[in-house]
Order: sequence, then C-alpha cells, then structure tokens
Amino acid sequence: MGDQGKNRPPHDHNRDDGEASIYRSVQAIKVFDAENNLRVLLDLHCPTLVMDIHQRFYFAGPSDMPPRNEAVVKQFASLFKSELRGGAPHGPVLQLKPTGKDRDKHCSGSFSGVG
Repeated sequence: MGDQGKNRPPHDHNRDDGEASIYRSVQAIKVFDAENNLRVLLDLHCPTLVMDIHQRFYFAGPSDMPPRNEAVVKQFASLFKSELRGGAPHGPVLQLKPTGKDRDKHCSGSFSGVG
C-alpha cells in the first residue's frame, strides 16, 4: 500500500481488515477479493528504514498459520532468496508469532484462512 506507520493512530493498514475499513486502499483490496477470490496477499516490510536488526527481508504471519500456507510461504521465500543479488539484505526469513484478540482486523488473519 506504500504507506508507513505501524503505530499510527488510529491503526496501521495491516490492522484495518475489520468490518469498517478506514483506508481506501484496504477497502479496494476487499472489493477486489470479493470479486476475484484473491489468493495471495504479501505484507512487505522496509528493512532499510531502520538498519540495525531490521536489515533483513522477512515474511510475517500468525504462528497458527495452516501448514499448507506455511509451506507455500517457505517455498516462495526460498525462490525469492535464490534471485537476490550479492550484498542484498539478509533473508528472507519467516517470522511467525501468536496473534492477539484483534486478529480479525489483521490482513494476515483474514487471508490466512484462520481469521
């Protein structure tokens, strides 16, 4: 979506997947999904904005992701890594962590098949 601000008020784009989305880009994705059965959603992060520990490319997701989804992400990460040029940021890696009670508002919860 090209807009920064994980902790922006009232919430980040990735937390806007509830019933009443406030961002037009999220609303458009939801309409596109309803009309076209969206199969893939990538939440890309900007590793070079904060160098230290964030200097890597990664895929984030819920730790209770269905096994098939996790396998597909790992396969995609492997293919992606094989195309990285020398000197590119470390990665990609798969970071899975528990999600909270607001999971239904996360794009990863909606499109993972478990939200």
